[in-house]
Amino acid sequence: MNDIKLLNFEGDSVLDSRDVAKMVGKRHTDLLRSIDSYIEDISQNAILRFDKFFIPSTYQSGTGKKYKNYLLTRQGCEFVANKMTGKKGNQFTAQYVSIFNQMKDNLQHPSSKPSLTDKDERLKIMKQNARTRKANLLFKIAQETESKTAKQALLAEAAEVLTGRHMIPIMQTHYYSAGQVGRQLGITANKVGRIANKLGLKCEQPGQNQYGRWANSKSQHSDKEVAQWLYTDEGLYQVKTYLKMWEVMK
Repeated sequence: MNDIKLLNFEGDSVLDSRDVAKMVGKRHTDLLRSIDSYIEDISQNAILRFDKFFIPSTYQSGTGKKYKNYLLTRQGCEFVANKMTGKKGNQFTAQYVSIFNQMKDNLQHPSSKPSLTDKDERLKIMKQNARTRKANLLFKIAQETESKTAKQALLAEAAEVLTGRHMIPIMQTHYYSAGQVGRQLGITANKVGRIANKLGLKCEQPGQNQYGRWANSKSQHSDKEVAQWLYTDEGLYQVKTYLKMWEVMK
């Protein structure tokens, strides 16, 4: 686990869900499904914000394709640990506590400055300082940018400068169930689903796009979890537009 390091996201220390998956001995896709269900539960409480625990993000593979991941805060790691029992849960708790505490100790008790007599060491420090200054500048520019797309790109570049990983923090998005969309538009949840299928709004499971994302929820008729498509504002707009066009064509 020596290669697992804390990342910095907007001033907060976080762990990549890919690293957390290694720590808990899970496939990354399985951990993502679990986190999706945790977010679904947290979102039902108006007082809580899921991004205090799990920050949506993406990463780029060697082929250039982007995949979903999460950045976990210390609270997010505690949430995952509380869902685990036995030896694995204890080992994960010990690991993430050690990593976060080590970072805290480094900040409170910085080691003495390295000697600058070695040319390679001086160059290394100069490059790191330059990266930090560049990331800080990109972050400040992003905060002053009104365009969500531009803000996202600037934050992604700042994260890559600091971590060396290509991560794109996703802007916080509000999601609606089919029932919530139906209540807004005066139709049933089933009809919302049929329209979405007709328009091709849903992507393959598991996944997400501009119109929504897949999440796990408990079935009304059993304790089993079922996949549920949640709609973004854009997805709701597409369904609403279809209804208006259908009314005109009748």
